[in-house]
Amino acid sequence: MSVAKWPRRQILKMAVGAAAGSTVAGWSRRARAASPRINNLTVAAQSLPRTIDPNYDSNLGASLGHRFLFDTLVTAFRGKPEPQLALSWQGVNPTTWRFRLRRDVKFHNGEVFNAESVKFTMDRILDPNGKSAWKARFPTVERVNVVDESTVDIVSRVPNAALVNVMATIWMQPAKYFQQVGEVKFNQAPIGTGPFRFKEWRPDVFLTMEGNGDYWGGPATVGQLTVRADRRVRRALAHATDVAGIHRALVAPHARMAQCQIYGADTFGFNPNMKPHTYDVNKAKQLLAEAGHGQGFTVHMDSSSGMFFREKEVTEALLNQWAKVGVKLERHLRKHPAPHVPQAVRRAVLQAAASAEPGRTPTDHLAARRDAVRGGLAHSAVRAAEHQRPGQGPVGRHVQPRVEHVPPQGDHGMS
Repeated sequence: MSVAKWPRRQILKMAVGAAAGSTVAGWSRRARAASPRINNLTVAAQSLPRTIDPNYDSNLGASLGHRFLFDTLVTAFRGKPEPQLALSWQGVNPTTWRFRLRRDVKFHNGEVFNAESVKFTMDRILDPNGKSAWKARFPTVERVNVVDESTVDIVSRVPNAALVNVMATIWMQPAKYFQQVGEVKFNQAPIGTGPFRFKEWRPDVFLTMEGNGDYWGGPATVGQLTVRADRRVRRALAHATDVAGIHRALVAPHARMAQCQIYGADTFGFNPNMKPHTYDVNKAKQLLAEAGHGQGFTVHMDSSSGMFFREKEVTEALLNQWAKVGVKLERHLRKHPAPHVPQAVRRAVLQAAASAEPGRTPTDHLAARRDAVRGGLAHSAVRAAEHQRPGQGPVGRHVQPRVEHVPPQGDHGMS
């Protein structure tokens, strides 16, 4: 059996574009494909919705799942609101926004989407006794009024210029179905107006959906879509990465080794109880096997060259280390031209490098940082210069070797 290989960007465009609606994807609403271009598609995600009911989850992982099942009144992918379930909107007075809705939209069970759907969705959010994750986004909204079946007003206590943009984050829900089945059942079998219908959900594992052939924006180009967040795979890759070896061989002493968080020990919010995963190839293989990837898999990776310190060498180290557990990296190298270095920046680097020599004063050090700021130099570049040992030469002339091997724990650097 042959498996079609699709470029990653095209796959994501097909899947996410479906959820974005016809306005963003550029589809004709009347177009009806005979069959999906991809029968089954699995997309990896960092996290999944904690609840399928969009009223209670506003994290990014939830958005990835919700956008396939539900629609919003507007979208804001290009930085400004564009029509989705709302065809147009206008301010009828300083405190009221009026939305005119599409008349040809139905929820997955056939229930008509209308102004009552918008009011129901917003009333759930505004309920003073509710615990909606979105309530904080509407501190000035007082009420929602149904003008007619396809027109709704959202009224605030004071002028609210940002309200239309905020509506790009609110997923519309079916009033009749929700009132019929209740909140618990709705979370188990959700109904939306999106390009995919709910099929199955296992918290923290996967969310599976089927293409909606009757979607108002045109049928989805994917027959079945699964968003998967398998923690065992992420743990496996963590165990397959010799972070300490990469640190010793490539970036010490110019950087500290991360401790499972973006903060350092000198930063507010640092948690000293979080410990890095140990480098353990056997453990990594075991976790991949448990996740159904005992034979490994291939993943595409975009990496750059010339933007960050030794990024090319770090990528090569990952490629070699992950290959030991069966994970193949298909690397797309993006080259960045060497940036123009202003005179103030060059002076700052030289001063910082020279500060390690006897006789340098704190005043010289501060002057280097001042000139770096004036020249637009990142602090990391100055810090690298500060660690430069006398006799090694300027930072910019340091040769970065190709990484073929990262020394084991017993070694203390590259020869």
